[in-house]
Amino acid sequence: MPHPPVRRALEEVATALRAHGDQFEVVQWIPLNHSRAYEISMGLYFEDGGKAIKKVLEDGGEEPRPLTQWIFDNELVKDRTKEEVWTLKAERNAYRQQYNDHWLATAAPDGHAVDAILSPVSPSAAPPHGTSTYWPYTSQWNLLEYPAVCFPVTTVDPARDVKDYGYVPKNPRDKYLHDQYDPKTYVDAPIGLQIITRKFEDEKCLAILEAIEKAMGRE
Repeated sequence: MPHPPVRRALEEVATALRAHGDQFEVVQWIPLNHSRAYEISMGLYFEDGGKAIKKVLEDGGEEPRPLTQWIFDNELVKDRTKEEVWTLKAERNAYRQQYNDHWLATAAPDGHAVDAILSPVSPSAAPPHGTSTYWPYTSQWNLLEYPAVCFPVTTVDPARDVKDYGYVPKNPRDKYLHDQYDPKTYVDAPIGLQIITRKFEDEKCLAILEAIEKAMGRE
């Protein structure tokens, strides 16, 4: 679950868009197996299990930084045979096709599918050093090769972005993020969101962002 200021940013932008109903229709996006997409991405980041990078570090007499070591230690990062790499890339390609079909299936009776997705860039504001271990909000679109553009929305306000101590995390990763949040840690930290469009729609992505920023009262 994104931190409170991120959820507030989403609601603020959605509210601004709904206020311009002649230009925007806001609907709920249903993700398609994003957890599997993350697993595929992690597997493809280091097809050799990180051997090449480890050798560079070893030759330079350097130790990996904590987050680099965290990646190396991930169970999805391992030295794969060429056949295993081919299989994983075939699964990636199949997933891309499934997601394309999923997106096109949003078409309304007039045949107009969803134009863009409004999403967090991260579940939090910039986290403390060494704790940024959640990437699916961006790795998802890297895997699909979908263009995305980030834009600033608000800043963390402890008076408005109160932690929900009654929230029950859905899994260990969600618990990690929930436990990480303390509004005092993030006071005045900027919160951004992103707009995502389908492959080869880079110009459309930028045009939609321009329209959104105007709806938010920005020049």
